Amino acid sequence: MGRGLRIALVGPDGERVGVQVSGWGGGDRLQAEVGCESTLGPPWKLRSPRQSPVEREHLTLSVDLSRTAGDLRCTLRPGVEGHRNVPLERWPEGGAWALEITATDHGGAEAPAAAEAILVSLTLEASGLVVERPGASPPDPVAQAVSLVTAGDVAAGRALQALPASADLRRAAALRAAPDVLAGPLREAVGRERYYALFDRAFTVPIDAHPDDQALGVTLTTALPDVEALLSAPDPASRARGVRLLAARGRAWVALGRPAAARRDLLAVSRAPAPHGPLPDPIATVWLDLAALEARDGRDDAALDDVRHGLGASSAPEILADRVRAMPALAALAQRPAWVELLPP
Repeated sequence: MGRGLRIALVGPDGERVGVQVSGWGGGDRLQAEVGCESTLGPPWKLRSPRQSPVEREHLTLSVDLSRTAGDLRCTLRPGVEGHRNVPLERWPEGGAWALEITATDHGGAEAPAAAEAILVSLTLEASGLVVERPGASPPDPVAQAVSLVTAGDVAAGRALQALPASADLRRAAALRAAPDVLAGPLREAVGRERYYALFDRAFTVPIDAHPDDQALGVTLTTALPDVEALLSAPDPASRARGVRLLAARGRAWVALGRPAAARRDLLAVSRAPAPHGPLPDPIATVWLDLAALEARDGRDDAALDDVRHGLGASSAPEILADRVRAMPALAALAQRPAWVELLPP
């Protein structure tokens, strides 16, 4: 999954020449991707590993079209340093070209991701270049509403509520970017059920890809004040959402060193009414989280009971058993005779 920035010149027939920078990965595998792209020839991109999602780097990217050489020259520096001459399949048409600065797609998931790119300077050079300044673009209603919230405007809640359902992805992206500012006003504006649907959409990717991120842990433990109420919601989608979010909050409490709060949330998930839908494995995984808490406190028999419950709730107990053997808190226990007898090979 990735998110980033694209800077491109876009021609009248959709032709495009530009540069882009993105972040990709999940868990402990993170990569930065930089490169050039064009509809006039094949793209050229390079990826390099990164140690942290908050690691910053100053980059200079340039793309140059040469009619004489008949190619596109892409140059990157420093960090991922290199250049490539890409043969052009055709020369671009003249006419009015627009400069577009946009966020890149997030890959296969229709969910927002957080990325921060600071554009320091931008230079355009061309023979016969005439620059015209267009009229002001219509204001973005989501950006306007977020600005009201950030400024503490009393009308902010009404502005957020007035946005159409078609703006939900953008609204979720805003929540992903500034949960500390937007969570309260957004919840007040749209109500509990819709707020948690937006929160789930906003944070589903980082919950799965970066569960140990400290900032995510703070958000999960501060922006879900009564999410446990979803466990008894009348509709299956809300109950499923409650299982996902409450389990994520429980794991966040573990990461933040709050085992009692973690046990409370995880037990609530494990005791929730049987949902209608494909949810046995998320609940089975929660039993493993509970087993890990018991093992850390030296309650090995209780940990074994929790694993037994998890295996009973899983649709793939052999895979769950492999997870038990791989979990640092349970790996040593998994070698004991009683555990070996319980865990499927």
